[in-house]
Amino acid sequence: VQAAEVQPNDNDSVPAALVMASPYSFEGTVSNLRDAIINSNFILIREQAWDYGLESSETNSRETILYFCNFDMVNRAIKLDRRFGQLLPFRITIVARGDHVMAMTINPETIMQVSDSPGLEGINARTASMYRQILDEGLF
Repeated sequence: VQAAEVQPNDNDSVPAALVMASPYSFEGTVSNLRDAIINSNFILIREQAWDYGLESSETNSRETILYFCNFDMVNRAIKLDRRFGQLLPFRITIVARGDHVMAMTINPETIMQVSDSPGLEGINARTASMYRQILDEGLF
C-alpha cells in the first residue's frame, strides 16, 4: 500500500501532502515511524507534541511531530541549492482522532512549483521518495 496524496485545491498536478492512515495504535504508529526513520539512515532530532509551546495549559498527547535529518544528504543538497533548507528539518506529523491514526508530511515536490531552480527538481523528488519509503516502512 502506498502513501496517499492530498491534491491541492487548484488544478495543479503535484499533491500538496503525503497522508497515510495507520493500521496501528497512536503509540504503535509513533514507534514504528521512529524506527523507520532510524532504519532509513536518518537521525531523529526531536519528538514533540503538535501544540508544544502554545499557551494552552494542556497538550494533546495524540498529536506528535517527529523531526529528523540526514546531515550528509542535507549538506549535498544545500550545496546544489540553498533553498533546499526550506524543507528542514524533515518532519512527519502523527494525529489520532478516535480510533483513526494518520501520518502526514509535506510533499517536497510542491516546492518545485515556486522554484525556478532545476537543481531542486531531482533533490525534491528524491526527498519525496524518502518520505514515502519511511511512511510505507513504518505503517505496513
